[in-house]
Amino acid sequence: GLIQIVQQAGGSVAGIGIAIEKGFQQGGRMIRNMGYQLESLAIIESMDADKGTVVFREQ
Repeated sequence: GLIQIVQQAGGSVAGIGIAIEKGFQQGGRMIRNMGYQLESLAIIESMDADKGTVVFREQ
């Protein structure tokens, strides 16, 4: 991912910002567990395509 590209270029990641995080997937947790500061403007807790609903996590 982008973290690896930055490291391969000799850079370092100071922090990561995301507009909308899919909290029901593990990507955000994995990045935080790697020690990076990750900030999301909104986190989706769940989605239901059949009902057309999106549930956001309270922050």
